[in-house]
Amino acid sequence: MMDDRYVRALDRAHSLAEEWSGDQRPITRAQAAVLLMEVLQLDGWTVDEPPVLRAVPDPEPPSGRLRGVPGVEAPEPRSSVHRPSGARSGPVEGES
Repeated sequence: MMDDRYVRALDRAHSLAEEWSGDQRPITRAQAAVLLMEVLQLDGWTVDEPPVLRAVPDPEPPSGRLRGVPGVEAPEPRSSVHRPSGARSGPVEGES
Protein backbone atom coordinates (compact mmCIF):
# COMPACT_ATOMS: atom_id res chain seq x y z
CA MET A 1 0.00 0.00 0.00
CA MET A 2 1.16 3.51 -0.79
CA ASP A 3 2.33 5.79 1.98
CA ASP A 4 -0.36 8.25 3.12
CA ARG A 5 1.66 11.30 2.08
CA TYR A 6 1.77 10.11 -1.54
CA VAL A 7 -1.92 9.23 -1.61
CA ARG A 8 -2.74 12.72 -0.39
CA ALA A 9 -0.42 14.29 -2.98
CA LEU A 10 -2.04 12.27 -5.77
CA ASP A 11 -5.52 13.20 -4.53
CA ARG A 12 -4.49 16.87 -4.55
CA ALA A 13 -3.07 16.53 -8.07
CA HIS A 14 -6.33 14.99 -9.32
CA SER A 15 -8.30 17.78 -7.65
CA LEU A 16 -6.11 20.42 -9.30
CA ALA A 17 -6.43 18.71 -12.68
CA GLU A 18 -10.22 18.91 -12.42
CA GLU A 19 -10.03 22.54 -11.27
CA TRP A 20 -7.70 23.51 -14.13
CA SER A 21 -9.53 21.54 -16.85
CA GLY A 22 -11.57 24.62 -17.79
CA ASP A 23 -8.44 26.71 -18.39
CA GLN A 24 -7.62 26.25 -22.07
CA ARG A 25 -4.43 28.35 -22.24
CA PRO A 26 -1.81 26.33 -24.11
CA ILE A 27 1.29 25.54 -22.04
CA THR A 28 4.10 23.03 -22.45
CA ARG A 29 4.49 19.90 -20.36
CA ALA A 30 7.47 21.50 -18.66
CA GLN A 31 5.39 24.54 -17.68
CA ALA A 32 2.65 22.24 -16.36
CA ALA A 33 5.21 20.32 -14.30
CA VAL A 34 6.56 23.56 -12.83
CA LEU A 35 3.04 24.69 -11.91
CA LEU A 36 2.33 21.36 -10.20
CA MET A 37 5.63 21.52 -8.30
CA GLU A 38 4.73 24.99 -7.07
CA VAL A 39 1.39 23.92 -5.59
CA LEU A 40 2.30 20.41 -4.39
CA GLN A 41 4.91 19.54 -1.83
CA LEU A 42 6.06 15.93 -1.91
CA ASP A 43 8.49 16.29 0.98
CA GLY A 44 6.30 14.37 3.41
CA TRP A 45 2.97 15.48 4.77
CA THR A 46 1.67 13.90 7.92
CA VAL A 47 -1.95 12.86 8.26
CA ASP A 48 -2.67 15.41 11.01
CA GLU A 49 -1.46 18.47 9.09
CA PRO A 50 -3.21 19.90 6.01
CA PRO A 51 -1.19 20.19 2.81
CA VAL A 52 0.31 23.58 2.04
CA LEU A 53 -1.64 25.23 -0.78
CA ARG A 54 -0.17 28.00 -2.89
CA ALA A 55 -1.67 30.27 -5.52
CA VAL A 56 -0.93 29.13 -9.05
CA PRO A 57 1.08 31.72 -11.02
CA ASP A 58 0.33 32.44 -14.66
CA PRO A 59 2.55 30.42 -16.99
CA GLU A 60 5.50 32.26 -18.47
CA PRO A 61 5.30 32.97 -22.20
CA PRO A 62 7.92 31.22 -24.34
CA SER A 63 11.05 33.35 -24.38
CA GLY A 64 13.13 31.70 -27.09
CA ARG A 65 15.55 30.33 -24.51
CA LEU A 66 15.59 26.86 -23.03
CA ARG A 67 14.55 27.01 -19.38
CA GLY A 68 17.24 26.05 -16.96
CA VAL A 69 20.02 26.06 -19.53
CA PRO A 70 21.76 29.44 -19.43
CA GLY A 71 22.97 30.77 -22.75
CA VAL A 72 21.31 28.06 -24.85
CA GLU A 73 18.85 29.24 -27.46
CA ALA A 74 15.75 27.17 -28.17
CA PRO A 75 15.66 25.67 -31.66
CA GLU A 76 13.56 27.38 -34.29
CA PRO A 77 10.23 25.65 -34.93
CA ARG A 78 10.41 23.44 -37.99
CA SER A 79 7.99 23.56 -40.86
CA SER A 80 5.59 20.67 -41.23
CA VAL A 81 6.72 20.36 -44.86
CA HIS A 82 9.70 18.03 -45.16
CA ARG A 83 12.00 17.89 -48.16
CA PRO A 84 14.78 15.39 -48.71
CA SER A 85 18.22 16.90 -48.24
CA GLY A 86 19.48 18.55 -51.40
CA ALA A 87 15.95 19.08 -52.72
CA ARG A 88 15.35 22.33 -54.54
CA SER A 89 12.35 24.51 -54.07
CA GLY A 90 10.56 25.44 -57.24
CA PRO A 91 9.04 23.51 -60.14
CA VAL A 92 9.97 19.88 -60.66
CA GLU A 93 11.52 18.88 -63.99
CA GLY A 94 8.88 18.05 -66.56
CA GLU A 95 6.30 20.39 -65.02
CA SER A 96 5.37 23.61 -66.73
